[in-house]
Amino acid sequence: MFQSKKQFWLIPMVVFFCLIVKSYCYQSDKQDIPVEVFTHVNETNKFETAFSPDGKYLAIPGEKCLQIWDWQTGALIDELDMPGADYMAFSNDGNYLAACERFDYRVLKLWNFPKRKEILSVDGYKSPNIWGDLIKVRYYDLELTPDSKYLLALQTGGIINLWDLKRLRRIYIFDALVNLVDIEISPDGQWLGAIGGGLEGRYIFIWELSTKKLIQKIEIDRNHPLLSLAFSPDSKRITCSSTNVIFVYDIASGKEIKHSQELDGYVDYIIYSPNGKYLVCVIDITMLNKDWFDWPGRWRADLAIFEVETLNCIKRYHNQVELSDEMNANGRYDHVAFTPNGQHMCVICEGKTVVWKTPKILYEDSK
Repeated sequence: MFQSKKQFWLIPMVVFFCLIVKSYCYQSDKQDIPVEVFTHVNETNKFETAFSPDGKYLAIPGEKCLQIWDWQTGALIDELDMPGADYMAFSNDGNYLAACERFDYRVLKLWNFPKRKEILSVDGYKSPNIWGDLIKVRYYDLELTPDSKYLLALQTGGIINLWDLKRLRRIYIFDALVNLVDIEISPDGQWLGAIGGGLEGRYIFIWELSTKKLIQKIEIDRNHPLLSLAFSPDSKRITCSSTNVIFVYDIASGKEIKHSQELDGYVDYIIYSPNGKYLVCVIDITMLNKDWFDWPGRWRADLAIFEVETLNCIKRYHNQVELSDEMNANGRYDHVAFTPNGQHMCVICEGKTVVWKTPKILYEDSK
């Protein structure tokens, strides 16, 4: 078989070379796995968290209260009276924390965060409409403006309430006249964006906050629900997901810039990376592909990273758990938040709130 001893010695050399390559690939894959620095087992199936503007604290919804954690030390700092918060946000100056719950308690609350003092509580069961009548509403989302002066809260029926934080009064109502599912404020504080619609169509709404004027109503030419919304870091583009496709639009012209190919799952959540070069998305495989007659089954939602310029997926983190007879959606990726410096990120997965060291590609060269 071998014509000389010299050829025979080629075998161990080739094997040794293959082992080196395999070891290198393993180490590369291992280095690509985010490092956990904080883990908390969730008390509820709520899917949102928020970092304080100094990056020190992390707000996590609990069964009976809103928990404030020092994630770097692992210490529970405080518990605020807010059962099962669905959405929460800190003001950029660190003076306010807002939260809302949409199903059982239907309450919107605001705290003076340094004092941990509740300063506003709006009962969704007795909420005034535009005519002053008390009606029952749900609060579906909230945002605080970058200048820390205003709170915007999305309620039932496509109504977005604008609250003055100093006067603690509702001063304006944005009415989209269709049901909305998500609202966002641009990083420069100039624009208020919202997505929603119904049988008559699916739309992106963009208002200029200073004038309260609707500057764009973009119809998505696709008969599928809109799920998530995000502004680019330069506040010139708006990105949204329609089931399994990501769309990017120019705010000034209202024209589509690009869209992704059809993905293998619903794009439930979108956020820009700290350096603005990537989109970090939750891709819900189950919602698009599940045979609902085959229960219990496997629930899977991946965390995916897309290049902004091409909308090509460059990385996916897989997660998969067994579903019980009681539907528990905790066993999947659901939410992403970054610290202000971008070097750590919070994800919710497998019923836990986890803080990772952010992969370098997401924050390197950030301004």
